[in-house]
Amino acid sequence: MTSTPKGRLGRLIASAGVVALATLGAISIAGPASATDTTGPNIDKNVKGSVTIHKFEQPHPASGLPNNGTLVPQGDITAKGLKPIAGVVFSVTPVTGIDLTTNKGWEDAEKAAKALSQNGTLPGGLGTATNLTATDANGVAVASQLSLGLYLVQEVSGPANIVSPAAPFLVTVPLPNVGEKAGWNYDIHVYPKNAVASAPTKAVDDSKAYALGDQVSWTVSATVPAFAAASDLKSYVLTDTLDARLGYVSATVSLGGTALTSADVTISEAANKVTATFTASGLAKLAAAPGGSVTLVITTKVNEVGDGVIKNTAFVNINGNEYKTNEVQTTWAKLNIVKKDSATKDALAGAVFEVYTSETGGTPLAFAPDSKTAFTTGADGTVTIPGLKTGVTYWLQEKTAPNGYYGIEKRIAVEITKTAGAQVEKVVENTKIPAYALPLTGGDGALMFGIGGGALLLVAAGAAIMITRRRTAPVRA
Repeated sequence: MTSTPKGRLGRLIASAGVVALATLGAISIAGPASATDTTGPNIDKNVKGSVTIHKFEQPHPASGLPNNGTLVPQGDITAKGLKPIAGVVFSVTPVTGIDLTTNKGWEDAEKAAKALSQNGTLPGGLGTATNLTATDANGVAVASQLSLGLYLVQEVSGPANIVSPAAPFLVTVPLPNVGEKAGWNYDIHVYPKNAVASAPTKAVDDSKAYALGDQVSWTVSATVPAFAAASDLKSYVLTDTLDARLGYVSATVSLGGTALTSADVTISEAANKVTATFTASGLAKLAAAPGGSVTLVITTKVNEVGDGVIKNTAFVNINGNEYKTNEVQTTWAKLNIVKKDSATKDALAGAVFEVYTSETGGTPLAFAPDSKTAFTTGADGTVTIPGLKTGVTYWLQEKTAPNGYYGIEKRIAVEITKTAGAQVEKVVENTKIPAYALPLTGGDGALMFGIGGGALLLVAAGAAIMITRRRTAPVRA
């Protein structure tokens, strides 16, 4: 017995429906067919049809809205929180050699759907493709005045944030009406959906970094798109090329706050380029966590100051589509200490300084590359602190004063602002100790004190002798 279009269409749903509805999220050949006899369906050959495409982001969880070619009420769409995608271009191409006014035509449509689902090809030929106007703000594009037949709908282009375009799908014009009501739907509504990537972000944490050699961390955050099927996620890679002034220390990747291991993601570093590539098991975990947060944290140390501004951006590549993060930066400056005589302004050598982050207490900062904590002014009276993070008030402690000068007991505040530039200068003056206050230095003043002191001793000795003589002399009447 020859099968009816209704029976053939049921098989068509089983083959094409998986591709068009489940895998692609689109409405395609669906619903029961209606026929008045076995010679072919009672389709009106003189009617022109249309295909209206409604483009949305892939929802999570699935919307549960009907997929039968009918128009879904806007209220139902709004209630499900579906987000339209504007700017998507589709092409509509007739599949030649298929006559849907005959039972054989529906059999051929079934074969075409199976071929498309199994190997991505179509038997027979294709007519001329027509590119539709890009979807509007509501995600809508319309192909009107379509003759009866089977059509291949393909996504041609779209916004950059689409990571998984809708695969090609087939739709018939017309479709049988839904339910037991006889008749045909000549104006078809399809709802293909896309996996869409949110823009990744970048953040820097230098809150605990003060001295050259301290650690600064860089965080890349990205969201997992919602995919119609796990197999739609082909690749997920995060890359970050670090500034040459940074030294790589380590990196970790987490999903939803849970650290991932090397079984899920491979982390490599070469020439300061850090790459985190998800493995097959890692991709499976991502696909199972739509909307989840992927975080890459890279720990570095600051080795050089240069112009003072160390910038960084990163990239997230999903299915071959690359997305750039915002730019962040950490700023540093060298501190040039200039030591002078407070009166003559002459350069003073031999002053030793330590740097602190507090006015009192604490420990001196240690600087790369050799954890140096003390810095001595040279013959020109200067010494350079190799690198300090800007936006901080530091305190200089004069550990040793220049020879012949009073020391500075209290720490000296040095504010290095965010806009300080690559080098900041701080002049520190010392007061010279007067010559008369230096009894052991060998100068003339010391000689005078020596002579004066000797004279006083002689006077004292003479006085003692006179007193003694007076006490021992005989008393005269």
